[in-house]
Amino acid sequence: MNLARSVYHVLTEPRQEWQRIAQDSRSSQHVFVLTVVPVTAFFLVLGLVSALLLRHFGPATEIETLSRDYLRMLIVTTVRAYGMGLVFIYIIARIMQGLSRRLGGSYSLPQALKLSIFSIVPLLIVRSLHILPFFRNDRVTENLIAMLAINFLASIYSIYLLYLGAPVLLEVPPEKRGKFTAISAAVLMLLTWLPIVLVVFMANLMGSLD
Repeated sequence: MNLARSVYHVLTEPRQEWQRIAQDSRSSQHVFVLTVVPVTAFFLVLGLVSALLLRHFGPATEIETLSRDYLRMLIVTTVRAYGMGLVFIYIIARIMQGLSRRLGGSYSLPQALKLSIFSIVPLLIVRSLHILPFFRNDRVTENLIAMLAINFLASIYSIYLLYLGAPVLLEVPPEKRGKFTAISAAVLMLLTWLPIVLVVFMANLMGSLD
């Protein structure tokens, strides 16, 4: 499977690409190692580079410069996020696998893994490229609103990809596709939006302390 091609086409022509992704008959171990691991790693490395560029060229560089402590913190954070991301995708895949069987679909972990990783590509892009205004103390409210809006749009498209991919990869019956998507999306959004909610909470907390 050409991962770059699959990532691109699942965004631009998802109906056709889900059919091609479904034809991959590798085991769950191979799918995890050869698909989930590299796709997650690519977007995290992209996010690391993006964070460095924003730090160097962003408006906050008047008072902040790149330092060894910052680089060390960023690398450690990225490594932790990588591990958490892999666990997160595996958990989502297991939930989808079990839910699919309950709703009359197939009980396939390899297909569930592919559905979980490719359906969240819009969210991975938004998070990795830091497509949101650079955070400054005098613009906290505007930045948070923009962040929430962009992540919300990415979440909607991820749910749409999930809706299209469920009957193809996990053979969820058409009449139960809506229920499968709703439950899977609820779990997906809970895990992906929880960090954002924590950011908003901490920003408000720091603002009240000031």
